[in-house]
Formats: sequence, structure tokens, C-alpha cells
Amino acid sequence: QNVMDTAMKNNRKIAAAQLLVDQAIIERKSTFEPDKTLLKLGADQNNLAENGYPLYVFGIEQGIDFPGLYAARRHAFEINIAIAETKLKLDKYDMKKQVSIAYFHYQLLLNKLSVYSTLDSLFAVLQQKTEIQSQYEDVNYLEVLNIRAKRNQLSLRLDALRKDTDNAYRLLQSLMNYKKDFSISDSLKPLPHLQVSYDTFPVFQLFEFQKKHNNALIRIEKNKAAPDFTLEYFLGTNTYDDAKYYQGFEIGVAIPLFFGSHQANIKSAKISSNSYEMESEFQIGQLLNKIAEL
Repeated sequence: QNVMDTAMKNNRKIAAAQLLVDQAIIERKSTFEPDKTLLKLGADQNNLAENGYPLYVFGIEQGIDFPGLYAARRHAFEINIAIAETKLKLDKYDMKKQVSIAYFHYQLLLNKLSVYSTLDSLFAVLQQKTEIQSQYEDVNYLEVLNIRAKRNQLSLRLDALRKDTDNAYRLLQSLMNYKKDFSISDSLKPLPHLQVSYDTFPVFQLFEFQKKHNNALIRIEKNKAAPDFTLEYFLGTNTYDDAKYYQGFEIGVAIPLFFGSHQANIKSAKISSNSYEMESEFQIGQLLNKIAEL
């Protein structure tokens, strides 16, 4: 458990996935993103005040998208957060799998190393005994050579096991992103049986969230084709005698007259959604077949 906790805490891949979740949460704040506010100053010889002099007009103008677009964008950002969180879960599951495999592989090698070390010690004693007996002709010298050959084979296997054990140790250390030396128990225990509902697997949830995200993108493109609004307030005056302040405002509606590009974007988003849905159905079928084989 300590090994797993250390890996979850220190692993860079998990940390990177968590940053993507934080990024998605921050991006949600950009839901309401109107155009830049326009400040204007103008003068027109034809626009005269009551004192007979031209007005200097100060104005402020703000464009606002169709309200439904902001709602659609916020919905898409919410789904983006869910996608990022689901990918984080998948990365954690994958890391747990890798750490578990590396941990038990290292344990297995430690046990094999212990067994082969014991056998090597036994063969050393046996070799010494047979060599002494051969001096008194109690044992055939061919038997001595046979034991030497077997011990040499065992020594080679033991050296290879030591290298494999060192490699397994370094792999586990890298997954944990832990620089200090550590040790684990060499006691092998069976894994507990997990009762898991496959429909709650993050990978299936990810497919579903991605479908919703594609539908949200279609909704965004449709709202982009809706009218936008423009609000303007202005104040006019001049610096001559008897000058007054003249206020005014304008409200405008921007109506798209050319729908070709909007329709193309909507169709493109729909095609992309349909393509992903077909691909996800195939991948889900493949996953369900693999699960059925377990």
C-alpha cells in the first residue's frame, strides 16, 4: 500500500493529468467572453449643438453574442471538466496496474533469487563433499564433473536473476518516482477478488462524455448563427459658451445574411460527431468482447 500511495503521489503522469483537470476548471471561467469594448471619440461639422458649434462625441460600444451561445459554451466547458476528470481516473487505473505488475514481478524475482541462492549453497556443499570423496575414490570423478557443470549452470542462472531483480527494482522505483532506496516484503499474497460493474468503468464513461461534448459543439455552432446584439452609449458636447451635454444610446441587432459558412460548420460538427459515435461503438464492442473472454 505504501508503494502504491507513493506512486500516486509522485508520478509525473498523474500530476500532468491533474493539471489538465485544473486547466479545464479555469477555462470554464471564460464562458462569458464578449468582444472588446470599443471607446470612440468623434467630431462632425454637420453635427452642431444649440450654440452653433460642432459636437465632440464620446462613445462606448459593446457587442454581445446571442445569450444561448454562452449557455452552450458553459455546457461544453462542464463536459470538458468531466472528460479531464475521467482521463485522470483512467491514468490512475493504468498506474495502479503498472505498479501492481511491477511490484509482484519484483516480489517473484526476490523469491526466485532466494530459492536459487539456497540451491547454490547446497550445490557448493555437495561439490566440496564429492571432491573430497573422489580423492579417496569413493565417488567417480565423472560425478564430480557433472556436479561442477550443474553448479556452473546454476551460477549463470543466479547472475541473470540478480540482473533481472535489479532491473525490476529500478522499474518500480521509476514508477514511484522515488529517489531513495527502499525494500518490500518478499511474502507473496493472492490479490483480493474485485467485484466491479463494467458499465462504471471510466473508459465507458469517457466515450459517453465525448459524445455529449460533440453534441455540445453542434449546439455552439447553431447558436453562432443566431443574431448578436450591440449596445452603445454616447455623450456629446463642446467647449464653447452655452455648451450643453447631449446623451444618447443605440441598440443594434447583427443578423447573419450569409449562412453558408455557418451551415458548413454545423454540418462539419455533425459529421465529426457521427464519425466518433461509429468509432466508439466499434471500440466499445471490442472492449466488451475482451471482457467476455476474461
